Amino acid sequence: MNNMRNKIISLLVLLLTAVTGAWAGGLEGRTFVDFKIEFRENPYMVILPANGELPNGVLVDGTTYNGSQHGVKGGTITVPVDGPVKFTIGACQYSQNEIVVKKDGEAFTTVNNRATCGESTGSFAKNVTYVYNGKAATLTFEFIGNTFIPYFFAEAVEESIEVTWDAKTKTGTFVMPAFDVEIAPIYAPVAQWAKVENVDQLPTAIEGIFAESTDAIVKAGTVAKVGSTENAQGTLMYLVTTENKKPTSTTGFSATVPTGAALTGSFAEDQTVYVWYYIAGIDAAEGVTPTEDNTFNDSEICATPLTVKLKANQFTLTLDPAPVKNITVTAGTETKTPTTEGKTDIKMNSEVKLKANEGYKFRKVEVKKGAADVKIESFSIQSSKNTVSSSDTFTCSIIDILPANATNQTFEWKINSGAPAGTTIKTVSDDTKTVTIQAGANSGSITIEATAKDGGGANKSKDIMVKE
Repeated sequence: MNNMRNKIISLLVLLLTAVTGAWAGGLEGRTFVDFKIEFRENPYMVILPANGELPNGVLVDGTTYNGSQHGVKGGTITVPVDGPVKFTIGACQYSQNEIVVKKDGEAFTTVNNRATCGESTGSFAKNVTYVYNGKAATLTFEFIGNTFIPYFFAEAVEESIEVTWDAKTKTGTFVMPAFDVEIAPIYAPVAQWAKVENVDQLPTAIEGIFAESTDAIVKAGTVAKVGSTENAQGTLMYLVTTENKKPTSTTGFSATVPTGAALTGSFAEDQTVYVWYYIAGIDAAEGVTPTEDNTFNDSEICATPLTVKLKANQFTLTLDPAPVKNITVTAGTETKTPTTEGKTDIKMNSEVKLKANEGYKFRKVEVKKGAADVKIESFSIQSSKNTVSSSDTFTCSIIDILPANATNQTFEWKINSGAPAGTTIKTVSDDTKTVTIQAGANSGSITIEATAKDGGGANKSKDIMVKE
């Protein structure tokens, strides 16, 4: 998938070299004997091992019986361990103090068993667990004051590996133990698009927007919600390019809906831009454990961008009558020099000033909308040769333009991708409407295509044969 940055909900660590065994008999290779004590009986009952006796070294001392639900309170349980052991301790909502765990006589950690209780003898569903994950030691569980213990189980377990997850940096950290491990990252789901009648609600292009304008050139798509909430699975991100080439990373993408201002400059012709997009999946809030409901991976960058044609933002100002040597024209801070026909190009939204030169005076200045451009409707391509030799040079020219008074008579030239390798456009002349082409070294066919630059869509092509 894209990223470039996959998000991991958690890490599952599997131990490869540790051996396993039946729970009742402990783990193979371990000397620890699993045991279970039922404190809701008076006197307490050892229900494991099967012989009803506590394993060597396990000592219950100083406890006081407190009934068939609460078990005992006060006192201690001493447990020699030879490695990792899981302790299951019955819960009691009336416990008032934490259980202090000592290791070889020194305070080591605490366990809180205050939780819903109310179980009767023989039921072991409501409890808390504590896993000692160290080496051989003597553990002492100290029940201070009114800390009630309904039952107490201990079982040898394989060494577990604690993974510390940093939600801010999306990093899991653990200490490598003295055996091989296997890490299985659990990835977050990929953010999805909302659907209407099973159709993804993707962004769409908006046409008719001028270059450099602040109008949006894209109608935003819709990202799917998280479950039944109103929270989106991610944020739609955009990148505008002038080349139809898929970005290799998400660098440069922005959540701001792109506008005509994505393209800056003065353009006499319509300009094509490409809008790429993807969904940046949401992250769990700081301090919140990542889950499949609050963490989503980014979607892929779209395979096909939105193609948007921005309208030209440069227009012609015509001074009438010409010549105009008696007038100075400025557009913004730039002094313009009109042609002998009195024409000059000015970018839209520029502040235009007309000033009478020394020796001349204006009564007033009238401004009106100029005549609409006349678009090219048709034309032909004439070639100097219809068949050429490999590596030969030839020219193509535009003729028979209709209507003859078309305003913009310039053209864009292209060569088809299937032309012989090495075929290139050498020169283009807008004045003579001519292109010079050099054929490639192999035989084949060259298709030359010309498109009028006035935006009217007039287009023509011509095939030239190449022989070796």
